[in-house]
Formats: sequence, structure tokens, C-alpha cells
Amino acid sequence: MRSLVLAALALASLVVATTTALGGAGATLLAEPLGPDPIDPRFGRASVPRAQRPQNPRFGGCSLRAAVCVHATKDVTPELAARTLSAAENALFGLRALNMPPPLFDGQLGPTHGFDVYIDPTARGARALDDAAILGLGRDTTSAFAIVPTAGRGASCALEHDVTRAIAQASLLGIDAAVHDATLAVSSTAFASLLAPCPALELEAIDRWQRRPEHALSCASASEPTGALLWSSYLDHTFGFGKPGLLLPGLVAIGSQRTPHDSAVWHDEPDDYDVLRLLLPFHDQSFDDALLGFAISRAFVGSRSDEAHLIDVAKYGDFGRVRIDWSVTLASLPRRVRLRELEPTGAAYVWLALDGRTPLDRLTAVAECEESFAFRWALVTVDADGRELGRHTGGRFGEPRTQLTLEKLSGAAVLVVAAAIGRDDRARPFDADDGEPQTAVCELTLYRQ
Repeated sequence: MRSLVLAALALASLVVATTTALGGAGATLLAEPLGPDPIDPRFGRASVPRAQRPQNPRFGGCSLRAAVCVHATKDVTPELAARTLSAAENALFGLRALNMPPPLFDGQLGPTHGFDVYIDPTARGARALDDAAILGLGRDTTSAFAIVPTAGRGASCALEHDVTRAIAQASLLGIDAAVHDATLAVSSTAFASLLAPCPALELEAIDRWQRRPEHALSCASASEPTGALLWSSYLDHTFGFGKPGLLLPGLVAIGSQRTPHDSAVWHDEPDDYDVLRLLLPFHDQSFDDALLGFAISRAFVGSRSDEAHLIDVAKYGDFGRVRIDWSVTLASLPRRVRLRELEPTGAAYVWLALDGRTPLDRLTAVAECEESFAFRWALVTVDADGRELGRHTGGRFGEPRTQLTLEKLSGAAVLVVAAAIGRDDRARPFDADDGEPQTAVCELTLYRQ
């Protein structure tokens, strides 16, 4: 059934192609010092302008190879402006090579006819901000501009990475102006990782993300690189079609819509999660299955990688190791442990070492959770080299208590994985625009027989 998902993505490519044909070079980003993120990533994005473009910036120059211009304050050196312009050119060329559209043409909103990048030494992060200009494509689209900080974060590659993230966000806003801020963050970081890799920034982002696996995917902020790029990698690896980074923008394109004219926020319905819910049954999977699969895969990142769950993640080393709540031994059972509070799409892990197991040993895990939440669970058997030998899964809507049993223990350890699905209500599935994610707690009992 993979062909049906490919067909849906082909539809998305037509949407992207239309955007490219009707667009031109627009852009995205900020015009005031960023300070705290001006957009709460847990809420929908406002449909009115959030920031004005900088007034009367010093002109830094335009490209002769791409439709992009750089503007700077007087304390920015010509060398930095030239480097920023080169990074913007390379980002546009790279996105074109990946069949992503350029940012939409901004008409008379910007000082030039190209995509406008503003260098602001006071900015605390780089991102694209839209002009809130709906350009008559029959759906939510917007041009944008970008604000990037100067390269001063201890990484020589930070500027190129920042510029690429910002321009990738501008491209996505030209596809769907309502796209959630966290989706902008995930997709743009994935593109920057491909087109302008910066190991120092990526390691920091991955480490930050893997240390807090209980957080929702909707918590990522577009103002900084996010380790949630692993979600994009998982989608590409599991359901993609050989073109890295494109599946998530394809989902965004499929879910593009039209916001009512009197709405104060973009109407992001359906969003990329809703589109996945519609497409995954053709893969004989559900969205819940995908979240559990992702929770398992992120346990095999960095120095725990077996290059089977996600590709090219061993490079993260110990920075990529997901935090495990509890590490216990078979000899210590029975044990009852309490997991951290989980947000929807978050995960938790318990490591059970099988030292001293016998052929007659059986393992039973009983998870008891708050009734308002739904969870999926997996017992993943791992060998001495850290490779998965097999998994046993369970958990479903309407059942706060889940029991899983391994009849015959093998390997070196069992990894217990919990994936939070969200409200235990099929009529109201997890929505990134619902605001502050609710949390739920589970207690896990492990015993041998």
C-alpha cells in the first residue's frame, strides 16, 4: 500500500509546483530583536503581522545568482554581509535541488524584489516571519522575511545553518501559512542538517531533545535548531520515497487550507498530524503505531545506534542517547516504578538487564495510567551488541491498564517503551494547536514468573 502514500505525496508535489509557479522569491524572518520567542510554539500562529520589518537598514547587497538580498545594521561588517548572502544563495540552490519552492514573492512589502534577509546582532535566534500577505492562491500562503543573528555562538558554521533554517521556513510558509511553529522548526532543521550541517549546533539540539523525551513534538521552537528533526528522519526512513526531508513538507502541502477572513489565528486544520492519520491506514498502520515506532527508534540513536532504526544517527555519539527513567535488573524483580509525566507524542523508557535469566523465565509488565490518556507500550528485546531482536506491543484506547508478557526471555536486556498518544477520546485526537499539552502519569510493575 506504499504506493498510495506516494500518490498522496505526488499530489503534494503538485501543490508545491503551483506555489513555485505563482510565487517568486519572497522570504521570512523577524524584524525586531527576538528576545523570548515571539510565538508560543504550543499555540496556533497569529494570522496578523507579529513584527514589522526593520526600518531603513543599511543595504548589504543583492545576489546576481539568486533572488535574495541582505540588509544589515551599520555595525555589521561587509565581510559578514557577504558571507550571509553566500549562505542564502546556497540555501536557495539546495532547496531547489530538493524540489522545494522558493519563498513567495513579497510584492511591495519589502525594499527589494528578492527575498530579504536582515542581519541583527541583537537577535537571539534565526527564523522566518511572515508578512501576513495572502496572495490569492485559494489557500493560506504568505510571503516572508528573515532575521538572523551574527555568527557568535561558538560555532563557525552557525551562520550558514541559521540562514538555511530561516529560508527553509520561508519556503514552508509559502506552501501553508498556517503551518504550526513546531513543524516549521522540525522541517527547517532537517533541511539545514542536509544543506548546511553544523555538528556543534546539531549535537546540542539532539542532546537537549533526547534528555527530555517526555515533551510533545509541538514544543519545538522555530527560533533555534531542534533535535525533533529525528521525527522528520523517522518519517523519511519509514514511509518516505528516497528523498530526504521531503515527506513532512509534503504532508504540510496536502493539509493546506483556507482560514476564515475574521480569524485571529491561522486555521491549521487539517495539520500534518491529521494528514498522517488519513494516510497511515493505507500502510496498515495507525498514527498511534507511528508514534510508538518513533519512540522505539529514538532509543537507538547516537552511541546506541544499530543503523537499522534510523540512518546516519550514530554520528551523535553519547549526545544522542535518550534518557532512560529507570534501569533495573531481572534479579531485582518484582519492581514497581513511576514514570515521569508525559505529554502527547512524548515517550518514556525503562531498561531491564536480563542478567541471570533462565530458559524458564517469563517477564510480565503491567502499566497503569491515568484514564484520561491513551498510551502504547512495547517490550523490545535487545542483544549484547545493542541490536533489536524483537518487540511485543500493546495498549489501546479505552484501556488505562495494559499487560504484556514475554513467554521466553532472550538477549541481554528488555527495553520497556511508553508512547503517549494524547486524550483517550477518538473524537478529539492530539492537535498541536490546542495549547498547553496536558500531561499524564503511568506506573509500571515488572515481575518474573
